[in-house]
Amino acid sequence: MTDDTVEIRWRFRRRTARVAGVVAGVAVLVGTWWVVSAQGVVETGSSSWSRGYPDGCLFPDDDMWALYAGDEDVVAVQTVGNPAPWPVTVVSHRPDVFRFGGPFDEFTTFPPSDGVPPAPDETNDRATIPAGGEVVLWIVEPFAADGEILPGSYGYNTMTGIDGADLQVWSLGFPHDTHVEFRGRLWQSELDLESAAFQRQLAEMCVDDE
Repeated sequence: MTDDTVEIRWRFRRRTARVAGVVAGVAVLVGTWWVVSAQGVVETGSSSWSRGYPDGCLFPDDDMWALYAGDEDVVAVQTVGNPAPWPVTVVSHRPDVFRFGGPFDEFTTFPPSDGVPPAPDETNDRATIPAGGEVVLWIVEPFAADGEILPGSYGYNTMTGIDGADLQVWSLGFPHDTHVEFRGRLWQSELDLESAAFQRQLAEMCVDDE
C-alpha cells in the first residue's frame, strides 16, 4: 500500500467523521427545537358564553357548562389562550363545528350581542394567537344529527355532552395535536324544550341540593 493510498483513506475517514458530526449536531438541534416548540401549548381562555341553560343550583356542578333541549341550536363561545412567550397558530380538526373568530381583547364585544354565529366567511379554520393573547372559538352544533360522536363527547341517560375541542398547534414551525377543554361540559338532551320531561330534567339538576 503506497503512502498516497494511506493518505487518501485518512482524508476520507476524516471527511466522513466530519459529515457524521454535522448530521448528529443537526439532529440534536432539531430535536431540541422540537422539544422547545412543544412548550407552545394553548389552554382554556378567560371567557366563555352559552345560550343554553346554566347550572343554577345552589351547589353547581363545576363540570357542567350548559344544557340545551333537543330542538334547540347548540351555539357557544370559548376563548382559547396562548401562554407561550411566542405566537402560535391553532388549526381546527373540525371546522364544521369549531371555527375561530377574531382576537379577544378589551375591544371585543362579549358575549356576542345576538348570540348568532357569524357567517362562515367571517370565521376561519385557523388563527394565530400572539404571546399571552386569546382568540374566540365558536362552537356550533357539536352533536351531529347522524349520531357521530366527536372526540371529548359523552353519553349519559338521554343526554350527550362534550368537554372540549381537538386542535392542532403550530409552534416554532412544528405541529402538535392537543385537546382544549371548555369551561365545562356542554350537554344536549334528546327531549324537546316544551316537553314536560325536559322541564323535569332541568329541575332534577338541583335534586342533590335539596
